[in-house]
Amino acid sequence: MKARLFLLFMAMASIAMVGCKPISGILEVNEPVTVKITELVQDDDPFCRINPEEECTWREVKKNLKLNVGKMKAKLDTKSKTKIDLILDDLKGDPIVQFKVPSGFKVPERRGEFKLTSQQIGQPFDLHGLVDTEVTESKRFDEWERCTYQEQRTVCSYVPPRCRTTRRGETVCSGGGQQCHIETVTVWGNRRVEFYYRQTDTDVIFSLMQPSQSDIAAQFTGRQSYSDKIYIYQGICR
Repeated sequence: MKARLFLLFMAMASIAMVGCKPISGILEVNEPVTVKITELVQDDDPFCRINPEEECTWREVKKNLKLNVGKMKAKLDTKSKTKIDLILDDLKGDPIVQFKVPSGFKVPERRGEFKLTSQQIGQPFDLHGLVDTEVTESKRFDEWERCTYQEQRTVCSYVPPRCRTTRRGETVCSGGGQQCHIETVTVWGNRRVEFYYRQTDTDVIFSLMQPSQSDIAAQFTGRQSYSDKIYIYQGICR
């Protein structure tokens, strides 16, 4: 039977998949599969090997990698508009499985399905994906919370007089005393608020398979959650 790869990725996010933070998860390989990877390699410079934190030149190296049966940590990075990266965290060098993104293609932000061929993504398998988002809201809360506001206050300070000595040896002073000015200051206060929490869960499924094949060879699952505080009413801070 021909090698087949089916990769399932599930994640949760409150923002669009394209441009969000990398989503962590577990890649479970059910049968040995080969993928094309990209690694970052430093120049073969003894100084760089001794001082890896220095500004040494890095270059990309592309090669094939055989994934054996088992589980490993991985991340999905979709911030680029030209490619999608699957970073294999548990392997030495954090190799990256890159999927090219054709011009005009966009991963669904909230809900949708897509299919890309092996020629489009530059891998020896097709890519099928599904995005589904669920939004839930908590009960409403009516509370007091700390806040800050600005107000103008009169600030005064003592300024010493300016003195000088005349030719006769006398000391003559002028000015000085208390001087005041208006200053804007930040003050802590309280305000009444009404709000609720909005939980956004986005499930993303990436399926990688040989053309005309659908048997599962590997599965990647991950989850990411985002919660936003939504204000309905904000009273005056005082």
